[in-house]
Amino acid sequence: MIRVCDPTWHPVLYDRLRQQARRLMALERAGHTLQPTALVHEGIIRLFRQLKSPQTEEELLAAMAVNMRRVLVDSVRRKRSQKRGGHLGWVDLSIDQVADLEPREDLIALDEALDRLEAVDADAASVVVLRYFGGMTGLEISCVVGVSPRSVDRLWVFARSWLLRELRA
Repeated sequence: MIRVCDPTWHPVLYDRLRQQARRLMALERAGHTLQPTALVHEGIIRLFRQLKSPQTEEELLAAMAVNMRRVLVDSVRRKRSQKRGGHLGWVDLSIDQVADLEPREDLIALDEALDRLEAVDADAASVVVLRYFGGMTGLEISCVVGVSPRSVDRLWVFARSWLLRELRA
């Protein structure tokens, strides 16, 4: 049993979560203010607020994948919010940098497409969230979703093609 407040999970899982957060943040455009460590910490804070505590390492990674997705999407939405001036950005030296300062519209589109995929196939949507946002392996995902690793691979192929079609439409 894993207890989130138990420091024994920190050395291995915390490093793994930070590595995944760094990978996710590397996909962000220049000018973003959210740092990988802050992403992990915000995910952990949200984990503390949940009623049910994860019991296994896979459940913890799955919960953190969902939380990191929410943190990233909330961050983009906050930045593009009109009342906070999210449509405005600082321009330093060249006009080429302006495009890099815009919020990640593709992350919002992915989030909305994942919500639609969840209505079609909840397991496929879970596989995408766990793999993309959580960096989990097929075996770890199979433990969380409750299907075989081969089924995880099939769900991943289906979800990728479904999402590509949705995002291009």
